[in-house]
Amino acid sequence: MGRDEGERRADGPMTSGPRAVNGSPGAPAIDKGGSRREREGIREPQRHGPIPRPTGAGASMARGLALFRLTVRDILLDRKTLVVVGLLVLMLALPGFWLRDPPSSEDHAAMMFYLMIEVILYLQFIVLYTCLLFSSSLVTSEVEDRTMVYLISRPISRLEVLVYKYAGYVVAVWSIFALAAFVNYALLSPADADGFGGNLDILAAVMIAILIGVMAWGAVFLLLASVFRNPLAPGFLYCIFWESLFPNMGGNISMATITYQLRTYVIRGISRIDEISGGDLPVHGTYSAAWAFAGSAIASAVALFLAGLALRRRDFP
Repeated sequence: MGRDEGERRADGPMTSGPRAVNGSPGAPAIDKGGSRREREGIREPQRHGPIPRPTGAGASMARGLALFRLTVRDILLDRKTLVVVGLLVLMLALPGFWLRDPPSSEDHAAMMFYLMIEVILYLQFIVLYTCLLFSSSLVTSEVEDRTMVYLISRPISRLEVLVYKYAGYVVAVWSIFALAAFVNYALLSPADADGFGGNLDILAAVMIAILIGVMAWGAVFLLLASVFRNPLAPGFLYCIFWESLFPNMGGNISMATITYQLRTYVIRGISRIDEISGGDLPVHGTYSAAWAFAGSAIASAVALFLAGLALRRRDFP
C-alpha cells in the first residue's frame, strides 16, 4: 500500500455527493433559492385580495372629474387661448385711449363706454367666435386623436363624457373673459361718477351675461360637433347669420337668438341703466332679465341634451 493511499484512508472516504449540511455527512442539499425575505426567514405580510377600486357611480364620478380637470387644463394651455389672450390684451388699448381725454367724471360716460366694449365688441364678437373654436373641438379633437373610443369604453356613459367636458369648457372659457371684463372695469370705473365701488352691479351684470353666452353658445356648438364631422363650417354660418344678422332685424325672429337674450339681460338687469345712459338707450326686449336668463338656460339644456343623443348614435373609428 503506497503512501498516497494511506493518506486517503487517514482523511476518510471521499464523497462525490453534496456537501454535508450542519455537519451531517451525506445529507441532501437544501435549496436556498427564492427571495431575500424567504432566505432570511422574514414573513411576507398577508394580502387580503387586490386593492379595492371604486366601482359603479364612484368610478364614473372619479373618471368624470378627471376628465373635467383635463379639459380645463387643455383649454388654458391651448395655442388658441394664447391668441385669444393676446387679442384681449390688445383690446385694453381701447379704454387706455379713451382715458387719455375722458369726459367729466361727474357723469357716467365711462360706464357707458365700458358697456359698449363688453356687449358690442366682446359678447357679440370675441366671446361668440371663441366659444365656436373651443366648444366644437371638445368632440372633434377626441375624434381626430382617436381617443374618443377609449373615453366611451370606460365606465362612464357618452352623455357623462359630454357633460364633464362641457363643464370644463365653461369654467375655462368664462374665467378668461371674466378676468378681461374685470380688468376693463378696473381701468374705466375710477373715471365714472360713482367710482369703482359704485358700479359693481354693472360688473356683475356683464359677468353673468358672459357666463350665459359661454354656456348657451357652447351647448349649441357642441351639438353641431356631435352631428357634423366638421362643425366649423356650419358654426361660422350660424354665427354670421343667426347671431350677428338676425338680432338686428327686429321682430320675433330676433328674440329667438342668444345675442338678443344677452342684450336684454344686460340692459334690463341693470336697474340704473336709464340713469347711466341718460335715457338714450332704446327699450330692449319685452320681458325681464330673469326671463332672458331662463330662456338662455333652457336653450343650453336642450342643446346639450340633443348633443348627447347625437353622440350616442354616432360611430367612431
